[in-house]
Amino acid sequence: MKNIFLIALTVCSMMVSFALACNSEDGKFGFLPKNDLKISQFSLFTSDITQEKYLQIINNIFNIYTPLVAEKGALLVLYPHWEDDTVNANANIWGKRWVINMYGGLARHPAVTEDALAMVMCHELGHFLGGAPKKIHRDKPFWPSVEGQADHFASMKCLRRVLEHEDNIRIVSQMNVDARVTQQCQLVYNNANEVALCQRIAMAAQSAANLSSAVRGLPLVSFGTTDTSTVAKTYEDHPLPQCRLDTYFSGILCNKSYDQDTDDKDPNVGFCTLSEGYKLGMRPLCWYKP
Repeated sequence: MKNIFLIALTVCSMMVSFALACNSEDGKFGFLPKNDLKISQFSLFTSDITQEKYLQIINNIFNIYTPLVAEKGALLVLYPHWEDDTVNANANIWGKRWVINMYGGLARHPAVTEDALAMVMCHELGHFLGGAPKKIHRDKPFWPSVEGQADHFASMKCLRRVLEHEDNIRIVSQMNVDARVTQQCQLVYNNANEVALCQRIAMAAQSAANLSSAVRGLPLVSFGTTDTSTVAKTYEDHPLPQCRLDTYFSGILCNKSYDQDTDDKDPNVGFCTLSEGYKLGMRPLCWYKP
């Protein structure tokens, strides 16, 4: 019986496309709540993201973060799953292997832009690198960062690192950026390139949060409102879509360096806090309890 178990475990670790079945506890940490939505690569109603662009976006982030993960003593593993119709993405730990599963169905959802796809990949990295607050697991200490923290890491650290050297001024000039986004970005950043990067990430955030709205059958999110709810304790699972948008946007409004590391125990390390005098960029109280 023991040998059969070891063989099954080996098969699971090799065939990560079945990670949800092999380890349901880890597999539930997807970008979206569990859903049965499927979008085939042959569907007529999809985003404009091609397979080539899909692989280019996620492989670029993979190449940037592979050496950073190696510094943590781990091996980053990416499974693209373009043909898979699943509308989600997830992260798992298999020993020293940090595994990210991206699924083509998510990239094909009409709400998803190229930058939103990058945001999803960054969110999954945030489960490994986002720091505290974390979910509590007796067998896997310090794994993973809660969903809201993974969102905050995605915009504040990951997507800034990934996009900072692109021609963001030109790219943003082709977008319909909400005036409230521009106003807030200009309050934090003085450099035109940094303002444009802030605007670009905010628009990626809106797309990613609207994907969450679409999957959950909820109204679209808006920069004209905020989730004013306050949690009694830090919420570990997926916040509501408006709260997720607020979290992404607050992340990019925190102008601390993305190079500053996070901490598995202290949530204040590497992020903006009121105690340090920041007025913008803190984690929203709709999921986070300081």
